[in-house]
Amino acid sequence: MPLETILFAAPATLAAALVAGLLGLFIGSFLNVVAQRLPVMQQRDLDNYIADEAGKDLPHQDSYTFFTPRARCPHCGHPPSLAEKLPVLGWLLTRGTCSACKKDAVSVRVPVVEAVTGLLSAALVWHFGSGLIGLASLAFVWLLIPILLIRHDTKEIPDDLVYPLLWLGLLVNLNGGIAPLRDAVTGAAAGYLLLWAINALFKLITRKEVIGQGLFKLLAAIGAWIGLFVPLSWDLPALYFFAPAATLGAALIAGIFGLLVGSFLNVVVHRLPIMSQRDFDNYVADQAGQPLPHPDRFDLTVPRSRCPHCGHQITALENIPLLSWLVLRGKCSSCKAPISARYPIVELVTGLLSAALAWHFGLDWIGLAVLGFGFLLIAMTLIDYDTKTLPDVLTYPLLWLGLLVNLDGAIVPLRDAVIGAAAGYMVLWTVNFLFEKVRGIPGMGNGDFKLLAALGAWMGWMLLPTIVILSSFVGAVVGIGLILFAGRARDNPIPFGPYLAAAGMIALLYGIPLTRYAQGLLLQA
Repeated sequence: MPLETILFAAPATLAAALVAGLLGLFIGSFLNVVAQRLPVMQQRDLDNYIADEAGKDLPHQDSYTFFTPRARCPHCGHPPSLAEKLPVLGWLLTRGTCSACKKDAVSVRVPVVEAVTGLLSAALVWHFGSGLIGLASLAFVWLLIPILLIRHDTKEIPDDLVYPLLWLGLLVNLNGGIAPLRDAVTGAAAGYLLLWAINALFKLITRKEVIGQGLFKLLAAIGAWIGLFVPLSWDLPALYFFAPAATLGAALIAGIFGLLVGSFLNVVVHRLPIMSQRDFDNYVADQAGQPLPHPDRFDLTVPRSRCPHCGHQITALENIPLLSWLVLRGKCSSCKAPISARYPIVELVTGLLSAALAWHFGLDWIGLAVLGFGFLLIAMTLIDYDTKTLPDVLTYPLLWLGLLVNLDGAIVPLRDAVIGAAAGYMVLWTVNFLFEKVRGIPGMGNGDFKLLAALGAWMGWMLLPTIVILSSFVGAVVGIGLILFAGRARDNPIPFGPYLAAAGMIALLYGIPLTRYAQGLLLQA
């Protein structure tokens, strides 16, 4: 039988479908292992992290992966033979009992998963063929099945599975493999933002989350594969509700608005990490069956802002951006304790940046989106500086907003934006993976991967080298300066997010001229 009839078969090719079904049986056997062991691996990592943060010995120092230790009977420890491990057939031969102790050792779910995986694999190859799209559709099913199994068992959806599903869907649709790329990006963004908005609304009303974040990502991933069932028309009338670029009045209005937003960003920067830590503490306590340590409400609006020294509640007049701090001379009106100068600096920087962005882009819908880009970068910069973390609730909206902005190529073509997002994530992930293998410690956090992916979604893959070089240069200069002049220890990690954010903002405004200038220098050399 020619190899082409199997690997590159057209749809409705029986031989290819049968081979895919047989392969699917064995893949289904492995997916059972993934569904069982991945949550355990993540829980062990969490336990080790908590112990390490508390300065205690790691509770799980042995190797536990998809392949080690070997599968054994839970009753007597007998390892199954090769015949017993055959998909579906092995279970039928033993009726799910251990050949050594004769006790029930294998759930009926195991052969069911294997059979379903095999049948779906055969059906997909019959429908799509065994070309690139057919193989990608197999990967879709092989990722989706363990996601659903783990969701059923643990009520969680692991990022290790849902993100590959998401990015693979977008890559498959780069050339309209299953859905037009425009529909795929819109489907992914709409899938995430729809459930996010519903959950935010219910949380505001009931103070409880009704939808887990994993479902946001899963619906986004499915949307990336199939797009939207109902086409959306983005052909809005060419009307500008606000002024075009280089309009002084628009820049001034944006600057004033930026001062107000800067005041709110101070609240976000202070409270969002605390909210995340409180949620984490409550989760750990709930998993341990203990009372929640933080049952009271704490979010961006409740409780009202107070002086941390005397508890004086900040009034509306004391909360006017920049002006209130100057009038109060940087002191609490009640106890005269000093108020950090960072608050007015953040307000001023946000205002000036807003004015600059409005001058450069105008205040049409692209300009408004760019303002959101700047606000999110400011918040992430300060949070990463304070806590060395980049919250998902900021990085993901930045990423999806960038892809939506480029649906019609407002900044870069949509194809470049999708490749930029995927490449931005994978570049830093690969660097960190190699660094961790060589040094034994992570070189950067996962938030940095997501931030560079978001910047790639805004500015495309061609500006990623410029962003990485700019951020690395600034980070190296600042890091060396802190070591030489501030006495910072060499092994004290420096957050990379602020430098990525600064480089991203520079690249948004001047990335293309800088890239051309650098290329000219290289050609001259």
